[in-house]
Amino acid sequence: PPPSFSVEQMQQMARAQVAAQFDKIAAAADGCDAILAGSPLMLMVRSVAEMLGIGYTFAVYSPNQLPTPHHAPPRLPLPGQDATPTDAEPSELWARDAEHMNTMFREPLNQHRATVGLPPIDDVRSHVFTDLPWLHADPTLGPWPGGGTAGQEVFQTGSWILPDDRPLS
Repeated sequence: PPPSFSVEQMQQMARAQVAAQFDKIAAAADGCDAILAGSPLMLMVRSVAEMLGIGYTFAVYSPNQLPTPHHAPPRLPLPGQDATPTDAEPSELWARDAEHMNTMFREPLNQHRATVGLPPIDDVRSHVFTDLPWLHADPTLGPWPGGGTAGQEVFQTGSWILPDDRPLS
């Protein structure tokens, strides 16, 4: 079974994750024109991009990473919450996911934003995902089912695979 963490332990890990991301991403992005984030847990990327005055795009490789009423979010440990009923609707599960991200990450994210003169954010997931996240999945193999939360649009680019014509061994 996965390890069990208390709410306090999870919040401590969240603070450490945000701090580590801030320092490392800011150093790596120095001199860049834009940053691409590929995970909902890359929480500081957009804030670093804002701080540096450069572009930011959020892109995922699988439609299950983006909120829609057609599927549930990936499962994350939710300490301090009752187990989610198995008959819960995807929209309820996505709402719990957003609540969890806000509970765990909003305070440390806003503390770091304040240290560099950025305004606070209200909704962590919306901030990370932006108004137009990219889905880099083949539309046949990983189609966007549509109907994102609050009418959110998704830009499906197709898969990011370079052609390789080399013969197999």
